[in-house]
Amino acid sequence: MAHRALVAYRDGDGYRLHYAHWGTGLAAAITPETPFGGRRDRSRVPPVPDRIANQFDLASSRDDAVGTRVDPRPLARQLAPADVLAAVDPTIEALVVVGPADETSTYLVCPLGLDGGEPLAVAGPTADEERLRRTLVTAKDRLGELVDAGALSPERARRALWETLARLAPLYPIDDASFLRPD
Repeated sequence: MAHRALVAYRDGDGYRLHYAHWGTGLAAAITPETPFGGRRDRSRVPPVPDRIANQFDLASSRDDAVGTRVDPRPLARQLAPADVLAAVDPTIEALVVVGPADETSTYLVCPLGLDGGEPLAVAGPTADEERLRRTLVTAKDRLGELVDAGALSPERARRALWETLARLAPLYPIDDASFLRPD
């Protein structure tokens, strides 16, 4: 799994948005000493996904001479919380939010469509990203089988998926940026 992540750094009244690939364990790697997650293996340099590149007017094959886990070149600056969430799409697997003192919170991007697509929700913060991810995949597989067999409507399956995920972590629709607003 690619573990594509968007990393939103709190910057005054807004956020600086960055892209990271191989985002598993990323939040723990972001510290005051390593604000971009430290060094990464430069032999596997993936391109920025086309949708993200188009949204922020970037070349998807950006010259990737950076050696940190989070690309230090921001995709955008001074984004409002709603704009951070507007950047999330089904190709992004996690949103890592970095506070002013480099504290981090990881949110799993959850495609609630049984085909892997939209609608999207954001679950977290969670310290057990992998458990939440496994639950998402397993529940979607089981619910998809029930839908395919005609035993459950797609709407009821999405509702059951929402309820399952909400038992493990706070869950927000993709248009609810309340968790990104400052206290």
